[in-house]
Amino acid sequence: MSNIVYTSNIKIVRKKGALRHAYLPAEAEPVKFGLHGDIAEHYGVSDSIDDPHATTIDYLISAVGGCLTGTFGGALRVRDIDPDNDKLSSEVIGEVELEDNVLVIKRILVKYTLLSAAKDRKTIERVHKIHKDYCAVYQSIYKSIDVTTELNIETI
Repeated sequence: MSNIVYTSNIKIVRKKGALRHAYLPAEAEPVKFGLHGDIAEHYGVSDSIDDPHATTIDYLISAVGGCLTGTFGGALRVRDIDPDNDKLSSEVIGEVELEDNVLVIKRILVKYTLLSAAKDRKTIERVHKIHKDYCAVYQSIYKSIDVTTELNIETI
């Protein structure tokens, strides 16, 4: 058994219907989980959702994209390639399928756009090939969800 290096303590409070508040570490305000769109329709409540919020599925997909983007940016930074000030962005696309009438995240695609000097292209491509190996969220879920990344480098 490995040594525990962090324990996340989160409180979830069910407010009304699908609306839940998650009280996360280091956040002053709760994060709201709810329903919207196709997911609300799947649960048969799309007509009664008057205050739509991102779902827990949306948050999991965004956590994967956020962690991968942060890991990629951090790896670039240590190689003196600046990913900050909007130079690195990502579009995260999660595909959810119905499996035994349960919504299941099957695939996540993270599409990076990086503004960088042409001289850094080879280093950036090398970092892109390995960065997933160092992402905590990716390493936690990749055996269950197919996660891929694409890279578009725009020369500045």
